[in-house]
Amino acid sequence: MPESWGSVTIGAPVITKIGLIFIGASMDSRVRAIDLKSGTVLWKQIVDAPAVAQPASIPTRARNMWCLLPAATAS
Repeated sequence: MPESWGSVTIGAPVITKIGLIFIGASMDSRVRAIDLKSGTVLWKQIVDAPAVAQPASIPTRARNMWCLLPAATAS
């Protein structure tokens, strides 16, 4: 796995029909959108805790893509 994709993952990614990979289960607590063909990280954002479940993707009429990541933190 390329270093730019983060660390070894602890949950599954989702791959969309248009060729985007969404993954949030890396140990570096970042969510990423990756281009399936090129492997380029298109977007990444740090979050409070790794998402340890498979994300869900929802296309919109405006040709945007929503990515939902289940997450929980321990108190």
